[in-house]
Amino acid sequence: MGEREFIMKILITGASGFIGRNILLTLRGKGHEIVALYNRSGSDFEEFVKRELDGLVISIYCLDLSNIEDVRSCEELFEEIDLCLFLCANGDPGESIIHPNWDLDCNTKTLVNLLSIASFDKFIFVSSGAVYEGLLGLVDIDSKLNPELPYAISKLASEQYVKFFYKQERIKNYLILRLFGTYGPYEPSRKLFSRFIGNIIIGDYKEFEVKGDGTNLLDYIYIEDLVQAFIKVIESKEEVWNRIYNVCMGKSTPIYKLLSIAMDYFKRNVKLIYNGEATEPIKFFADPQLFKKTFDIEYRTWFTRGVDKLEEWIRC
Repeated sequence: MGEREFIMKILITGASGFIGRNILLTLRGKGHEIVALYNRSGSDFEEFVKRELDGLVISIYCLDLSNIEDVRSCEELFEEIDLCLFLCANGDPGESIIHPNWDLDCNTKTLVNLLSIASFDKFIFVSSGAVYEGLLGLVDIDSKLNPELPYAISKLASEQYVKFFYKQERIKNYLILRLFGTYGPYEPSRKLFSRFIGNIIIGDYKEFEVKGDGTNLLDYIYIEDLVQAFIKVIESKEEVWNRIYNVCMGKSTPIYKLLSIAMDYFKRNVKLIYNGEATEPIKFFADPQLFKKTFDIEYRTWFTRGVDKLEEWIRC
């Protein structure tokens, strides 16, 4: 490994979240040193690290990145970091409507506070396809954006701050990854497929409630495929950096059709109840080929296999 004991020293914010836990599991055996930040009272993250991450060189710290004084007090944590993977975020877009100030703190203030204190050679910001909210049909990184959902607004603002700190030379190289969605082990129980499996497959409910009219488009990547893609991104060369990429399967499908496929697969026939308006109307879709070609990505888990693996995990 050259002069250093580890290949890279990686800072991961939001490490206790859904994607964070799966990234950490996948980083085992890769030869990196990990500094993991989390901010959840009563979290089981410490126990998760002890139970699941044997063999990974990791230090964990509970830190509120939305509090600038807390960030300043831990400035030494950010020294000699080779790469920062910024996952810290509000994980529920619906909550942004009720608590827009909180959403702004989670999605944007955390990023601004960190980059006001620390500098990074490589910085990966996991944004969201939600920034395309309000658009119809095929979108790309040059689409004109004008989201109205607070969650989408704060994600787009964070992207702009990444570019600002790049110009200020607080970041030498950045990537902005607009993630359209993912599912799998460790996702919150409120998420669509975990709720469907928990209620219909395990709970044997006869009805299932869906927000909106079921026509929202979903383009979700199974979490194992996503984190394998992220590993390739983390270990990529600088010439493909300082860009924005759309991260999706390229299989945009209405919710009602995905649920129908799941019902057929699990041999269940339940009544779908459509309730109210969707929090985040999704009538747009993207082409993932630039991202896949640039980083040599291949997704291997199709939808039925993904929900099957999620059911196995939920039952464990």
